[in-house]
Amino acid sequence: MNRFNIIKCFLLCICCFSASDTTAQNLLQGNWKFSKGDNLAWAKNNFDDKNWKTIDATKAWEQQGYGNYDGYAWYRLSFIISSADKTKAMYSNGFTLNLDVFDDANEIYFNGYFIDGHGKLPPESISAWNAKRIMTIPVSKIKWDKENTVAVRIYDNGGDGGLRSNNMSFTFRTIEDNVLISSPVMKNNRVFLNNAVAIPININNTISDKDLDGLLQLKLQNDFGDSIYIEEKKVFIKRNTKQDFNFDKDKIPAGFYKAIVSLKTSVVQKDFLYSFAVKPEQVIAKPDGQKDFMDYWEAAKKELSMVAPKYKLIKLDSLSNGTKNIYLVEMFSLDNVLVRGFLIIPKKRGKYPAVLQVHGYSGGLRPDQLYSGENMIVFGLNIRGHGVSKDDFNPGFPGFLVSHLDDKIKYPYRGAYMDCSRAVDFLFSLPKVDTNRVMVEGSSQGGALSIATAALNADRIKLCVPSVPFLSDFPNYFKVSYWPTNEFNEYVEKNPQVGWGKVYETLSYIDIKNLAPLIKCPVYMTFGMQDDICPPRINFAAYNNVKSKKQYVSMPLDGHAMSNACYTNLWKWVHQQWGLK
Repeated sequence: MNRFNIIKCFLLCICCFSASDTTAQNLLQGNWKFSKGDNLAWAKNNFDDKNWKTIDATKAWEQQGYGNYDGYAWYRLSFIISSADKTKAMYSNGFTLNLDVFDDANEIYFNGYFIDGHGKLPPESISAWNAKRIMTIPVSKIKWDKENTVAVRIYDNGGDGGLRSNNMSFTFRTIEDNVLISSPVMKNNRVFLNNAVAIPININNTISDKDLDGLLQLKLQNDFGDSIYIEEKKVFIKRNTKQDFNFDKDKIPAGFYKAIVSLKTSVVQKDFLYSFAVKPEQVIAKPDGQKDFMDYWEAAKKELSMVAPKYKLIKLDSLSNGTKNIYLVEMFSLDNVLVRGFLIIPKKRGKYPAVLQVHGYSGGLRPDQLYSGENMIVFGLNIRGHGVSKDDFNPGFPGFLVSHLDDKIKYPYRGAYMDCSRAVDFLFSLPKVDTNRVMVEGSSQGGALSIATAALNADRIKLCVPSVPFLSDFPNYFKVSYWPTNEFNEYVEKNPQVGWGKVYETLSYIDIKNLAPLIKCPVYMTFGMQDDICPPRINFAAYNNVKSKKQYVSMPLDGHAMSNACYTNLWKWVHQQWGLK
């Protein structure tokens, strides 16, 4: 997303694909039909899409003439399934529809029936960009020897949008698909507060004519990839039955772990991943700030104070309604960089608590993505180089993370953290803001910005609500995650004169584990147990250095894209803190 479109746009895509042999032509790739708009009638099997344009479903729509577009989209796919496949489909218990990953939130329909959804559509859109869209299509929903239609309703929050994968497929369910391995979440949300771990495993053999006789193996490894423990059990699971197993292990040190559970029989080989934490509050990453760390940030704040903000509010009449006014806000930040955001103010008189909402890496925030309640003033900031704040600084993505790594003063996050402080200045300038109740909230990069804002504005921010926070404990971060490590590796390879020593020195100034001790307000952190982008280790590196009142919440089944339950829980906590309804 390179520019903002105030009028809410809608994008709809449709795919047509013919196949008479499901087993031979199983990939949902190629030229898909395409149209703008949003209409649930487009989910129907008999909708006429012949006048729609085409789009390649293996690439984001921004790469195909729809640059800078964010909003709704639909994709439609039509293909024929031969009745000759009916017997095999019944034996396989249907088909597997794999749409892989795409941006951002979605609803998926098959022949007009709702099949599944990921993330959350507006008014409070929540991304699920890295969720795997793998679904079962039952035999009862198939139209034999006729066209069947897959319709995908998408809402893109920002950045690349739409289907963009080479791994989409529509195939018979396999034997492995009919063996279900799972584990109950349990009350501890897979966080063990002592060094004894019990991992319950359930195997459901839905194969109608085969027993399973073989081994169930557990491989335990820490988040650095080191092997910790291996155990095997003999198993025999009769056809159409379920069976429970338990793996128990004591004396596991504090840390973050993955248990790879593998079922190995003559007919099925299948893995299941169980991620968990042991005493996470004892996983300590000591601050490693430079000797001039505090001077660095005091100087930045002083420089910011010398920049006239020149606040400008532009009312968005088309988005304002009977109870709220919505504004585009412009202001100047550190180095006289212009940044923008969106302000939502209840029309009703009185003082209101305020929330500064900050966004993830490479994205931005729009009014439809912000807190939708009427009991708070909301300011959604777009930091420099992101969203609608690219006029004066725009290194792009990739690029932002490694821009000026050789210069701690020019490194973008020094300015970005000051953009957030300028946003706090702005909120404090508004007569309707209750300055005793100002908070900051964000996820991923937004989680890091939340912690940095609460730290650098400790006397003004009263609640800090980060989710899966980014930019933390870089020496360990680069050991446990592929991205963004690859970008930094490439930078050092191209700039050997800078070297890793200088890189780590620059990053130490913006590392949120070094800022966390400055926070004075309550902190509520949510983390995804299966997050490979901002893994739990780096989340707790910052959290465990917070000295104020704090609590964390584990989302055991979530990766980096947090589920709706995460946001429901965090706003409930905010309401409780401030007595809001």
